[in-house]
Amino acid sequence: MNLQEELTFRWEIVNDKTKETECFINAMNVEKVKEEIKLDYPLNLYSIKPLKVISKMEVYKVFECSTCHITLEDNSYLTKVAKDPIEYWFPGVIHELDYGFFINIYKESFLDLDEMQDYKGSHALLNIMKIAVQNDFIYIRIDRDGPDYDELDEFDW
Repeated sequence: MNLQEELTFRWEIVNDKTKETECFINAMNVEKVKEEIKLDYPLNLYSIKPLKVISKMEVYKVFECSTCHITLEDNSYLTKVAKDPIEYWFPGVIHELDYGFFINIYKESFLDLDEMQDYKGSHALLNIMKIAVQNDFIYIRIDRDGPDYDELDEFDW
């Protein structure tokens, strides 16, 4: 897949005489807009303005929070899971970063997490994952420089 082909712009077509927007068109460039546009007036009476880039690429939301919202034990647990995901059960994939973790949470695995015997993390970590799943995040980034939320537990370690 060519990245250039995946980028699209939203174009506003404005009638220069009335200053009213006639329509919007999604296209890669002005030439494509001119091919797509079907107006009753000559094209030279219109302004074609690019508004924003629209991407056909998939975009995912990431819930980011500070490491102060997990316990020291959670930090050790996440490190172990990242290094040996077969040995330690977790409802997702964990990548250890220099100063935290990047977690791909599996919503399907998470749905019955409260009843899972193999989960070894704290209630605070469980709460972070619940918030992420409830708000349709599939990624969580826990970073020492991440945002600190009043609604989450805080730990000084």
